[in-house]
Amino acid sequence: AEAMPDDILLMVDANQKWDLMQAGHATGLFEDLKLSWVEEPLHPDDIKAHGMLKQQTPIPIALGEHVYTTHAFRDFIESGAVDVIQVDVCRIGGITPWLEVAAMANDAGIRVCPHAGDLMQVHQHLVKTIPNNWLLEVIPIWEEGPFKNQIRLEDGKCLTPLEPGVSSDFTRQAFERYRVS
Repeated sequence: AEAMPDDILLMVDANQKWDLMQAGHATGLFEDLKLSWVEEPLHPDDIKAHGMLKQQTPIPIALGEHVYTTHAFRDFIESGAVDVIQVDVCRIGGITPWLEVAAMANDAGIRVCPHAGDLMQVHQHLVKTIPNNWLLEVIPIWEEGPFKNQIRLEDGKCLTPLEPGVSSDFTRQAFERYRVS
């Protein structure tokens, strides 16, 4: 932690692999690392355990990649079991429920950093519409992406697309390259 510059954010993704005891032990070991969050430390259905872990550690708890309904997000938010919401527009069922979750999080003073996974192209637009966006998780999956309007980064920041739409039109080369049959 001492060798890492202050302007670098470090997160840990447990990908739901720990039980409460393991998560408590691991987060205890991580406390000196100044983590921005620990992601998905527990099974996404276990709201109670997330709340208990949140009471045990000063490290923010992030989740959402495997939370699929606005009701489940509401339960996490209302129980105080989450610090960072990582709602995914594809997994939550579209733009409207994504915005509903972001609004619930905002009302509770919780930041949003969408899960990059399935269609992060859409998230670059959505985060511009909410006051509680914190980060845009971007994972460069393809060296030359499959979209006509790839996410563009400059100095670690996403440049707002100028084209209309949600930037999810595929290139012809993508259809040829990733064709299954």
